[in-house]
Amino acid sequence: MHTGDSLGRQKFSRFLTRDKDQDNDRENCAEKFHGGWWYDGCGSDISDWFQSNLNGLYYNNATVDDYMGIQWVTWKGKQVSLKGSEMMTRPKIDYPITEPPADCQEILDAGQNTSGVYTIQHTRQNMQVYCRMESGKGYIVFQRRQDGSVSFDRTWQEYAEGFGNLTGEFWLGNQKLNGLTDNGRWELVITLRAFDGDEARVRYEEFDLRWYNYRLSVSGFTNERGDAGDSLKKHNGEPFSTRDVDNDDSLENCAQKFHGGWWYRECNGNKFKSNLNGLYYNNATVDDYMGIQWVTWKGKQVSLKRCEMMTRRKL
Repeated sequence: MHTGDSLGRQKFSRFLTRDKDQDNDRENCAEKFHGGWWYDGCGSDISDWFQSNLNGLYYNNATVDDYMGIQWVTWKGKQVSLKGSEMMTRPKIDYPITEPPADCQEILDAGQNTSGVYTIQHTRQNMQVYCRMESGKGYIVFQRRQDGSVSFDRTWQEYAEGFGNLTGEFWLGNQKLNGLTDNGRWELVITLRAFDGDEARVRYEEFDLRWYNYRLSVSGFTNERGDAGDSLKKHNGEPFSTRDVDNDDSLENCAQKFHGGWWYRECNGNKFKSNLNGLYYNNATVDDYMGIQWVTWKGKQVSLKRCEMMTRRKL
């Protein structure tokens, strides 16, 4: 016996409950049949309107009075209540299912050449990232500073998980960075902009964020644009520090002092050359090492207006 369409006659009917009676009948159908459903009527002409009710009163036997219990009339008739039922739904797709791309380069290679937020697959889980598409290369942006709208004075856990807005200021997350750079070889590109309008861009041919304390590993420095110099050299090999987890070599807590997590070694002197996660200032001139620092470019008393850190897998 075919199950049949027992919902067809109740198409466009309103959902009713015992306290909300909006059917076309003088009786309260939901009250009569002890369950909310899409009723259209339950009076003398019930056979014209009533073909199903999977939310009716449950009976421990099949035989019931007309239309009582769990009903699918086109299958078993109006005097049979069902033992069980389940309703489920799924989205309909009209295109082949494919795995999300692994990185921004794969997205670019597939023809998407506009920078913006995309979904990639990381450790078998989908992850949203901001892709910077330029000159045939797709970069995953993992840090951006531009207006001070997001505080970077965060805890270890916040830096691990990431924070901010992918279209504004943000830190992608040390856990994600470690997972990405642990798979293959990656390069690092940093763009810098000063308040006087100067711009610079540097590249590190090798970039890795190690699992233990998210230790920084970079090598193969080049100035791609401008003469910013290598301000990560003195921080290479250092663990990440935050205001609540102090991993630097100084007696002071550098992350607490400079209001941002970074790969600090010391809080001043020859061993401090950069901090792109420091407190944001709306002007360039600051006290020594405060603000957004790239010392080999503008010196220790100049905070930058904008910076962006991005990485891509080397093919």
